[in-house]
This record gives sequence, structure tokens and C-alpha cells, in this order.
Amino acid sequence: MYSQLLKETLINIEYDENAKKDFIQFSRSQIDNLETDEMDIIEDIENNYEKYTPIWWYTRDCFIHKILNKALRTENIDILIKMAFFIRDLHQQIEQLYISQKHDSFIVYRGQGMTICQFEKILNCKSKLISFQNFLSTSRNKQISLNFARNAIQ
Repeated sequence: MYSQLLKETLINIEYDENAKKDFIQFSRSQIDNLETDEMDIIEDIENNYEKYTPIWWYTRDCFIHKILNKALRTENIDILIKMAFFIRDLHQQIEQLYISQKHDSFIVYRGQGMTICQFEKILNCKSKLISFQNFLSTSRNKQISLNFARNAIQ
């Protein structure tokens, strides 16, 4: 219930331009100044956020999905609040895609590294509801998900 309430709060608040500025400032504080690629991405977000979709930013090979998913898994409220405007934008885009595609049926794949114990837990939940505390990246391409799974166990 707590995580559902938090989610509803984060995605229903109206954010102003300061929310994006706070996110940029927070992002800079999370990235080592020596990581120039990540600093360039932060600058890109600052200058070009509206040019691309939230899913594009989330799936870009950078810090965003790593920090966001860790904060969601650990329920780190401070980080979630700093990323709230992005969470809302990402949620809204996913919701719009769902509405536009809900009559289309297709298979998606997810590559995930896990321990045998974690895998057995999921097997025991067959035909039951499974809840995740993060956004799940998927692909229609099975090979891409297999590559992610292989990389996770290396």
C-alpha cells in the first residue's frame, strides 16, 4: 500500500521548471566529475529534454535508469522526489503507449540475471501476481533480452 501511495503521489503532482533544475543539480551531484560522458548527458538533458521522449532518455545508455531503478527498489524517497518529474513523464508516456496499443497483442522479452533462489521464487509464483518495484525494460527482440541476461551473469 505504501509504495502504491508513493507512486500515485509522484505521478499526480504538477511539476514546474524548478523540478527539472533540481533533477539536473541532483544528477550532477551523483556523477563523478571525471565521467565526462555522463556530464555531457546531463548537459544534454538540461538543454534538450523536451526534444526526446522519456522512454528515449530512460533507455539511453546512461545513469538515469540505474539511479531510478535502484531508488525504486530501495524505496529511497529522497532520490525519488528528485527524479519525480521524470518518473511522472515516463509513467505518462508508458500509459499513453498502453492505451494506443492495448488492442494489439504481442510478445515482449526481458533479460534478467538472477540467482537460482530468485528464479525458483518466480517459478513458484506461476499463475500468480508478481509485483516489481521498478520499470521493466523489455524488447520484442528475443536476442536482445538474451544478451542482457548473458551480460548480467558475467
